[in-house]
Amino acid sequence: MWVIDQLGPDDKDPDWNPERLATDTAAVLTLAPCDARALTAHWRSLGIDQIGELRRYKNLTVHLDGGL
Repeated sequence: MWVIDQLGPDDKDPDWNPERLATDTAAVLTLAPCDARALTAHWRSLGIDQIGELRRYKNLTVHLDGGL
């Protein structure tokens, strides 16, 4: 998203479309934001798979205001 913000969208390349990026990102997020935040409070007690899922959420939402 940062690259799209800095360079602008490209109408010819769908990978550079902010709306498509938002749709694709939302499609892979299976936890509600409040549920993901609740898990971060005790992440050290989570299994490796859950920690990995939280890391993916963080990486996918870091560009949003108030991300995970």
